[in-house]
Amino acid sequence: MSDYGNQKRRGGKSRQRTKPRTIRFSSDENAPIEKLMEATRQSPDSRLHDALPNISLPRHRPPAINHEKMVACLAAAAKFADAIEADRAELGKSASNLNQITRMLNAGIDPARNTDILESALEQHRAALAKAHETLDDLKELHTMTMQVLGYEN
Repeated sequence: MSDYGNQKRRGGKSRQRTKPRTIRFSSDENAPIEKLMEATRQSPDSRLHDALPNISLPRHRPPAINHEKMVACLAAAAKFADAIEADRAELGKSASNLNQITRMLNAGIDPARNTDILESALEQHRAALAKAHETLDDLKELHTMTMQVLGYEN
């Protein structure tokens, strides 16, 4: 009996290679390639197939971390978290005041009293908004510090 019927047909190397690659060279780049092809009597494809397995892939190296900058970045992140909590509390007070004004308007309270409360609430809201803008500026600074720690900025 023959094992011929159970064998997988493999074909030549050219039939197994199905992914074409195209590369262009300048005349100056092509001249040494032509000389190499003449000297070895091999096609460019054969030379590349022989050479590529011997070329090692470059290793990815993560950027070095600056530990002093990392400590400063972590301290800034903690400060930023505290600032966000303070901003959240201020905005909560502002929302509560606006809710009280709405209830007073709906209840028919004296308009002069409503105006005073409204002006006070707007002042508190503006202060909370200014504080939120400062916090956003801190966030931008924290972003820059983080990028420096990771080595992406100087």
